[in-house]
Amino acid sequence: MQSIEVKYRNLEHETIFNQTKHIPGWQEPGDSIKLYEMAFENGDVILEIGTYGGRSAVVELRGALANQNRTTPPQFFGVEIDIHGIWRSYRSIKEAGLEEYALLFHGKLENFVETFSVKPTMVFVDGDHRYEGVKKDLLILSKFLSPGTSVLCHDYRNPENDTGILGVRRAVNEFVEEGYASFEGTCGCYAFLVMTEKCEGEAQTQLTQEEFLAQKIRILELQGHKLYQNWQNSEGDRAARLESIKSLQMQLSGNEDNQHELLEWSELDKLKKKLKTRRESVKNLREKVEQLSLSLGDAHSEIQAMKTSKFWKIRNVWMRAKKKVGL
Repeated sequence: MQSIEVKYRNLEHETIFNQTKHIPGWQEPGDSIKLYEMAFENGDVILEIGTYGGRSAVVELRGALANQNRTTPPQFFGVEIDIHGIWRSYRSIKEAGLEEYALLFHGKLENFVETFSVKPTMVFVDGDHRYEGVKKDLLILSKFLSPGTSVLCHDYRNPENDTGILGVRRAVNEFVEEGYASFEGTCGCYAFLVMTEKCEGEAQTQLTQEEFLAQKIRILELQGHKLYQNWQNSEGDRAARLESIKSLQMQLSGNEDNQHELLEWSELDKLKKKLKTRRESVKNLREKVEQLSLSLGDAHSEIQAMKTSKFWKIRNVWMRAKKKVGL
């Protein structure tokens, strides 16, 4: 895997990694250096797929502006599917004083191509890192890029390509094998490609600054409206979720009450059963008492009858005679 030799254009080029490392984004020193060099040479119309936080955009625009031989201001087009990434990148670009050169588009590459008829002079591919996503972006690029256009594909050297988590290397290698680009080597984590004659793009006039500004205003208004809608939807979702939570809490509270009621009914049922058992025991006891009473009455009657009997009278005489004789 051939590594590309980099020639520094100026002191800013040499120190660009450290100058931009505070900006959100993932880059190796070689990544920043190659992006700057590429924009210095070919940064008339820069297309970036996946802006995330604006770090690479700042590097590219600084590189493009550093070339004093450039006759027109650079035009940067950033494509990002995450609306939060759009505004995160915009803040980074604005803080760097470069917002007048940048237009950020919320959507996919195919949506961008349908909206803008621009001809990039360089492309940085850093969007979907899965095989299908990278392959799709590269094939779309082959339809409108001109032969000779420089393309950098990020994370080509990332070890996660070996595990299948990323599909950048596989997609890039297939794209090269199919003849759409020549593989020029690697720098940092990138693969450096140059589009071949197989690409279908034709030369096209660059947008004037007035056209670029008009498009930028239109897109900013559209994305501001979209962001506001997303915020409204988020607030609506939040309110709906709060209502759902409140409802669930009420249901839970009701369930707890029901559970308490069930417990109370269960305990009452047990008590009723115990009471019934005890009542049955009392009834049995009463029946026994009544039986005993009857038996006792019968015994008392029998005793009274015995006391009045001749046998009882003879017994009493015998007992008194025993006492007299000391027996």
